[in-house]
Amino acid sequence: MSREGRLQESRASIVIVPTTTSYELEPCQEQRAPRKRGGKSGSGVVSQDQTYCPKNYLMSGGHRAAAKDREDQLLQLNRAAIKDLRNANSALANELSRTRLACQEDLDSMRQDLATYASDLKIEQDHAASARQQLATTSAALQHAERHHHCRVKELQKRLRDEHTLRSKVESECESMKGQAAAYKEKLQEATTGQAQAARLAADLEVEQTLHQKAKSHLATLESRLQKETSTREQLWMKSSDLDERVKKLTERNDRLVDDLRDSETAAATANGRVAQLEPQLERVQQRSEELRAELQASKQETSSLSQQVAEMEAAAAMHLGQQAEWERSRKDLDKARHDVERLRRALDRSDVEKRDQQHKATAVKQALQAAERDLQSTQSELAETRQRGDSELTRLGEEYDLTKQAFETLQGQHQSLKEKLIRSKNDNSELREEVDSLSKVKDRQRTLELQLKEAGETREAFAALKAQFISHHDMLEVKEHELVRQDGKVQEMAEMLRGVSQRLSDGGRTWEAEKRSLEGHINRTQHSMREAQATADQLRERVEGLERSKASLGSKLAVAQEEVAHLKAELGDHSSQTAKLRAQLHSIHDAHSKELASKGRIVEDVVGALRNEEAAKLVAQRDAQTARTRMHQLEANLSDTSGARQLAEDAATCTSATLNSLKKKAHAYKKENKTLLTNYDDWLKTLVSQRGHIPASYDDGISNY
Repeated sequence: MSREGRLQESRASIVIVPTTTSYELEPCQEQRAPRKRGGKSGSGVVSQDQTYCPKNYLMSGGHRAAAKDREDQLLQLNRAAIKDLRNANSALANELSRTRLACQEDLDSMRQDLATYASDLKIEQDHAASARQQLATTSAALQHAERHHHCRVKELQKRLRDEHTLRSKVESECESMKGQAAAYKEKLQEATTGQAQAARLAADLEVEQTLHQKAKSHLATLESRLQKETSTREQLWMKSSDLDERVKKLTERNDRLVDDLRDSETAAATANGRVAQLEPQLERVQQRSEELRAELQASKQETSSLSQQVAEMEAAAAMHLGQQAEWERSRKDLDKARHDVERLRRALDRSDVEKRDQQHKATAVKQALQAAERDLQSTQSELAETRQRGDSELTRLGEEYDLTKQAFETLQGQHQSLKEKLIRSKNDNSELREEVDSLSKVKDRQRTLELQLKEAGETREAFAALKAQFISHHDMLEVKEHELVRQDGKVQEMAEMLRGVSQRLSDGGRTWEAEKRSLEGHINRTQHSMREAQATADQLRERVEGLERSKASLGSKLAVAQEEVAHLKAELGDHSSQTAKLRAQLHSIHDAHSKELASKGRIVEDVVGALRNEEAAKLVAQRDAQTARTRMHQLEANLSDTSGARQLAEDAATCTSATLNSLKKKAHAYKKENKTLLTNYDDWLKTLVSQRGHIPASYDDGISNY
């Protein structure tokens, strides 16, 4: 229905009540003639009352004509006033119908707004219920994650304690290794002293050679005495042959023992790579070597006893030299002695050559040991550097973990505050939608942070694996250090053997025969010691080669570990940059969210104020309409009072015009406020689109609902 039709309908519904009093006189109305009193009808004097007739103007005279004129004037004035009142009443009815129509339209629009608001409220209540369910699920997930996080923290604390104990053990072992290195240096110094003693022994041998020359001159004097030594010499020869057989047996036994030692040392050298698995075999080999050393010591004691017996026998022969003077046998014996001396001289020359070779080998072994010591020091320094790097990486990982944990706790606090805000503002439709969006953002951030925590845990596990590799490398280094300690023990044994050789050489007999036999024993012992030294040198060379190979493998492994550490550092740098970016984004989101909340709060306050003002304006309009109705009824009831009715009509017209103007102003202000709200909402949507890159689905749903 159009506005004009509604206006006609409202005008038709307005009824003008007729006035109760009127100055209008009916022209056909006739007054009853007054009753005649006394007197005769035919008297010539007639009173004014008796002769009154409204239509008999001629009889009433000029007075009645004037009264008639006054009445006509009054009637005209009354008709004009009634006409004016009717015109004013029609105008008032038009205005009242217009106001009623406007109020009805406003009521219809308000009812539609209330219906849309009710539907939006229902939708938002559904969203709030789903958001509550999501909050319950997220809170349960957060509790589970927190429990898992506590378990991981406990495991990390336990690992840190274990690592601290391992570190203390490694430091104590390093101290012990330093002490062993100092002892090894002392042993090397003792070896150098043994070499000096060997040089002194060489000088003693030269002195002995001079003595041997003197003995030759002394042999010329002994040629006369050699004839007397036939019988005793044969006996002594038999005894010496027996002793030679025993010495041969002992030398064969020594050779077998040396072969056994070589076999055991070669077996130990071949099994060096499996030391960790073959420790009991190594212990058995060491026991066997100790037994062999004991047997060697026993054989040395036997040879010393035999040398004593030979010395006694030579003393007995010296006692019988004066008694036997057979020239031919003594010359034969002299030739034999000369051959023996030449043989001993060749043996001494060979022993000198072997001694020089042994000295060269000892220097080579010493250099190899020094190189091994330098390699050990370099590996220890690399181990300390890798340990320091591991500690720094551990501290850095702990700091990154603490920072991510703090960010996670701040997000939990924001999540809790958003949950409280959601509980406080569950009746507010616009805030509820925005809070749900912010909750979804917080959930996304929380998921990203959980992923970052998982990545940090994976990096920590990778670092733990690297640390386990580092510990295994350290164990291998400890095994190599134990091997070096065993090599040091063997070098010490060699030094002791050299000292024993020097002592045996220094404690030789004074006579030429005793010196000859002692030199033979010393030559045998030196040959044995040279064989042992050669075997130990070979073993040391093999072990040095094994150490070099292990060093190369350790170097490659350390390079791989350093590359992995560098990769982990790069990953940690990426994670730190990502966490910094996330922190900046969180700060910006928090600031934008606080600004949005403040602007939304202001907008909501403005909207609530506008709605309240609108409701107050509606109430005022209803009251004004009610007062207008009451005034209209009063005007219709009091049309008889023209002046009062006119005044009331004018007052009502002014009031209605004022209310209409106020309603127009309020409607204009309401439209202006709605326009500002729409512009603010569009600006907020533009900023949101610029931040997130897309329009939220809730806004599209709201636009479709509207």
